Formats: sequence, C-alpha cells, structure tokens
Amino acid sequence: MTTPPPPVRYQVMVPTPMQQVTELFGRVAALRTAEIRPQVSGIVQRRFFEQGSEVKARQALFQINPAPFKADVDRRREGHWVSP
Repeated sequence: MTTPPPPVRYQVMVPTPMQQVTELFGRVAALRTAEIRPQVSGIVQRRFFEQGSEVKARQALFQINPAPFKADVDRRREGHWVSP
C-alpha cells in the first residue's frame, strides 16, 4: 500500500505596478544673498515685499514712520534746530 503524496500549498504571483519613493534629507543654501540695511533709523510701518521674493532696483521695500522726520523739518523751519 502506498501513501498518497502530502498536500502542497502554492500561491499564484501576479505582477502589479509599484511606485518607488526615496526620501533624501539635505540643506539648501542660496547662491547669492543680499543684506538690506536702512539709510535712516525709524519705526517700520509697512513692508512692501514678501520674504524670499525678488525685488527690483529702486523698489520701495519699507515704509518708515514719517512723524520724527516731519518734526525735524518743522523745527528747522521755525529756527529751533539743535544739532544732536
């Protein structure tokens, strides 16, 4: 008497498309940078550009509170100017 063969398990493989994703970490550095320095001191009321955006030559970047400058002009006109 012969014994029957043992049962065999199997699975049919079906190829499916697969998306490969690679995550890489690093740092970005600008090729060129520019420092913005004021020619006068004062309180900034508005900023006319977005951080990181391009600006053009002679483009207004900030609006500074004009009150102290106007007061200086008025004092000079009245002859009460005292040199700092």
